[in-house]
Amino acid sequence: TGTVAGFAMSNILVSAVAVTERGERVLPPFIITTDWVVLGLIYAALIAVFAAALYWLTRAASRVDLSEVMRVEGE
Repeated sequence: TGTVAGFAMSNILVSAVAVTERGERVLPPFIITTDWVVLGLIYAALIAVFAAALYWLTRAASRVDLSEVMRVEGE
């Protein structure tokens, strides 16, 4: 959703500044390009970090001794 919002904001901002002093559109028009290789690498890194954190959390939670944690003292 952040990428889509960034595309929308880019279109809004570029269209606002891509005018001449008379208010006409500039020629040639601005073309917004996206480097999908870099964006793909960033998304892959984010997914890898999320998967590693999820794996670590699952392993840490499975090592908890629930009978020890749930023991109530003082009775």
